[in-house]
Amino acid sequence: MQLAASFLTTLVRSAEPAVRRKAAEALGRIGRPETVPALVDGLRRAGDRFLQHALIYALIRINDRQATLPALNDSDPHVRRAALTALDQMQDGKLTRPLVAPLLDTEDAELQHAVLGVLAKHPGWSDEALGLLRRWLESSALSAHQEQILSAALLSLCANKNIQELVADKLADSRLPGATRVLLLRMMAQCRLETLPAGWQDSLGQALAKGDVAILREALATVKARNLSRFDGRLAELSRQQQTPADLRIAILEHLAERRQQLDDDAPNRSSAWQRHAPWARAR
Repeated sequence: MQLAASFLTTLVRSAEPAVRRKAAEALGRIGRPETVPALVDGLRRAGDRFLQHALIYALIRINDRQATLPALNDSDPHVRRAALTALDQMQDGKLTRPLVAPLLDTEDAELQHAVLGVLAKHPGWSDEALGLLRRWLESSALSAHQEQILSAALLSLCANKNIQELVADKLADSRLPGATRVLLLRMMAQCRLETLPAGWQDSLGQALAKGDVAILREALATVKARNLSRFDGRLAELSRQQQTPADLRIAILEHLAERRQQLDDDAPNRSSAWQRHAPWARAR
């Protein structure tokens, strides 16, 4: 077995991708901790996604925390990300906040995404993401990949009070770029919170008061997604304003008609409840 492991570690470092992948799979099955450095070294030259997955899965199967930990400090961000993924998924990985938080200090978007994903799994660790998310929200121009990561991170962490305050503060900032404001409004529509924080709802009202059509459209979509009634009056005003684009006015009127239908459908229930609690009902 020792001879086989030695032969496979040579292959996993230097053979063709398909052969390296098979070698990594075999090393994972053998499960010897002394082969971990070869697997980590193989990650530095693993441009093939399937090979990367095979190497990471081998680390997970070997399940040796101590042998894998040094890779978190590797100079290559791809190796750090792979080690983080392996430790997060292996049975004895036992990741801690001090191990994960420093990994956010990188310009590598994929590593940032992986770190945010791990932080989101641990409610007590969410605050570690605040600094990075604040920097991105303050950026005048985010890449498409950064926007994707930012949106996913905010959706994962939206129950965190500090994250909620950060979002509210940025939405209240008139200097916030329109594209970032749209991203935050979209996140509000999709987040799993049962009730939106008051600060978010106030910012939504401010968005409906702006003249930017793209922001108005996203604000309407958020109101519809959350079925918020407090903005019916403002929406009715917008539907009557000539400067509101025709298609947006139609969308608003359709939404208000749906809201009225909901109220009409619920009227018998409200009437029944009122009768049950009326003075003469209690006097019987």
